[in-house]
Amino acid sequence: MATASGKHGRRDDDLWGRLLEWTSTTLKKYYYADGAVAMLDGATLKYLLADHLGSTAITTTNVRARQTELRYFAYGKTRYTFGAPPTSFKYTGQRQQVNANEMYFYGARWYDGLVGRFLSPDTIVPQPGNPQSLNRYMYVRGNPLKLIDPSGMTECAAGDNACWQAEWEWKNRWYEAHGWFWKNGHWSNRDNARFADEGILRDTMAELGIQFTKLGASWAFSEMSLVAQGVVALANKIGSFAQLSRLLPSATNFMRAHHALFYYADPTRDPPAHTIPGGNFVVFADSLFTQADYFIRGTAVHEVAHLIDYFNPLPNGIYIHQVAPRGTHISDYAVQDNLHLEYWAEMVAVWVYGKSYTDTALGGNSTALTVDQRNWVAHVLSGWGW
Repeated sequence: MATASGKHGRRDDDLWGRLLEWTSTTLKKYYYADGAVAMLDGATLKYLLADHLGSTAITTTNVRARQTELRYFAYGKTRYTFGAPPTSFKYTGQRQQVNANEMYFYGARWYDGLVGRFLSPDTIVPQPGNPQSLNRYMYVRGNPLKLIDPSGMTECAAGDNACWQAEWEWKNRWYEAHGWFWKNGHWSNRDNARFADEGILRDTMAELGIQFTKLGASWAFSEMSLVAQGVVALANKIGSFAQLSRLLPSATNFMRAHHALFYYADPTRDPPAHTIPGGNFVVFADSLFTQADYFIRGTAVHEVAHLIDYFNPLPNGIYIHQVAPRGTHISDYAVQDNLHLEYWAEMVAVWVYGKSYTDTALGGNSTALTVDQRNWVAHVLSGWGW
C-alpha cells in the first residue's frame, strides 16, 4: 500500500478536482453514485456511462444520444475514440494528464497506460508470498481485466466491499491529514487536520519538504500534530499544498530543542520558537508546548511565514516584510516588530487563525486585519501579487 512522499508526491486537487473542473472557459461539475455518473459541462448535462471497471466508455446527452465513446486496451491505452470526450476521467475513472499521452494520476503515484506500469514503486511489498507483488511497479498484480487500483495503493475487484471499505479508510486517512473531512458523501468539510498515525503526519509534511528532527529534545506525537495542523491550515488557506511548497525551501527542518539557540549565549533570550534569517529551519522549544493549542498552531504558521519571507525575495532585492502594509495593532508582538520581521509573520498567523491566535498566550491586545491587509496577504501568498 503505497503512500505519497517527497516534496511533490501528491497533487492536492484530488478533492475538488473530482467535483469541480475549470477550463479556460467552462466550469464542469461532476455527480457521483458509485463512480461518476453525470457532469454539468457549462450549462449542458451529460451522462457518463462506464464499463465493468468504471472506465468512462460512452457519453450521452440528456436525450440519450451518444456523443462520445472510448474503448481501451487491457492496461489502459486508448484503442478507439469516437468524438471528443468532455472529461479527463477515463481509464478506471482516473484522471488522464492533459498532453501526456496515456499518463494517469492515481492519487499516490502516476501510472502509464502505454507500458502498464506505475512510474514509482509501491513503498512496501503488500503480499510477499505472491510473486506478482515482488515487482513493486506492477499494476493490479497483472490482472487488469478484473482488478482496478482506486488510489495507487491497493487493488480491488468490483463488488469487493471489504476491499473498497479498506480503500476508503486509506483515503480518509489521507484527506483528514490534509484537513478535509467526510460530509454528505464527499471529503468537503474543512477543519484542523487529524493524523491517524505518525507515518501519515510525516508523509503529509514531506509533501512540503518538511521533516521533524531532534536538537537535544525529542518530538512527542501530540506536539508534532499541533505544529503540523498549523502548516496544513496555512496550505489550505493559501489554496493548495502545491503553492505553499513553491514558497518554501526545498528542504525544511522542524527542530525540537529544550531551549532556543540564543539561550546558551544569553539565558534571557529564550523564545518558544524561532528561525534564523536565511536559514531553512525552525527551532521549537519546550516553552511553546505549555501554551494553548491555537497558539501553538499559530506559532507554526508565524515561523513558516518567516521562511516564506527569507526564500521569496521580491524584485530589486526587496523582501516581503519590508513592504507589508502596517498600521493595525494586530498583536503586541507584531507592534514590537523585532528586526522589522515580526509584523509580517504575525499578519500571516492572524490571516489564518484570527483572534483565536492573538488572544492566547503571547498574542496580547489585538485588532483584526483590515480588508486591504487580508487581500494583500492573500495575493502575495497565492502568487498573484508579484
